[in-house]
Amino acid sequence: MRRAALVAVLVLVVVGGVWTVHHYVSRSKPTIAVQSPVLTTEAWFAAVNARDMPLAKAHFAPADRAQMNWSSWGQPFAHLHCSLWRHSRHSAEVNCTFATQNDPASGMSNVNFWNVQLARVASGPWLITAYGQG
Repeated sequence: MRRAALVAVLVLVVVGGVWTVHHYVSRSKPTIAVQSPVLTTEAWFAAVNARDMPLAKAHFAPADRAQMNWSSWGQPFAHLHCSLWRHSRHSAEVNCTFATQNDPASGMSNVNFWNVQLARVASGPWLITAYGQG
């Protein structure tokens, strides 16, 4: 009887482990909608405000995702307004203003705008390649 119980426990552990690995591997990565550069940028700010790192990183071109490795999330971005500044078939720049950020923990002092550069390949989504002041 003890042997049967031990076998049953082992089977449950193995099945649970296989399910966990399958669940982890099959989880879908966040997808980004094909939309305008302005809407893409606003969606990125929404992901940042929601503190959703996987979604925030998904808005970046793969080579530029390290720009989202922040040490602190800081204050949410309030009173956000984004407008298209420059645009071509494969690149765009969006200017966004927001309520002044004064958060030493996140390294922002008197910051109230960011320029966001985006790139697009073929008919895919716009992806962020850089952001900041300047």
